[in-house]
Amino acid sequence: MTGASVAENTRKLQTQLLPRAEKWARESGAVFEADKTAFIHFVRPMQPRPCPASHLVFCGETVALKESVKILGTTLDSGLTIDEHVSKVAARAIGKCIALSRITGIRPAQMRQLYIAAVVPTTDYAASI
Repeated sequence: MTGASVAENTRKLQTQLLPRAEKWARESGAVFEADKTAFIHFVRPMQPRPCPASHLVFCGETVALKESVKILGTTLDSGLTIDEHVSKVAARAIGKCIALSRITGIRPAQMRQLYIAAVVPTTDYAASI
């Protein structure tokens, strides 16, 4: 949803969207997992950040406002920068490179193959965003 303010968006979500989702869940038999439900406001860089005290109530569970969420393996923050995602990916790639450096007795071509198989997919996932 879009709106003029964070408070307006939160109110719209709580009063309009979530009741429809809860109704659909009851009718279809779908189950929402509270620990996998996230609540975040995406704001423009010059706008003030949302108040961390705001939350939603969904299916009887409180869903707290988060500063970043993970969607399909990509971490997005409220400013839609991917700084946190890039740092996590870089840390994973460095860890894999360190693990590869402990391997001894193989030729450079084999090491390159291991690098391509283990490190490159880590760094390439969601790189297009």
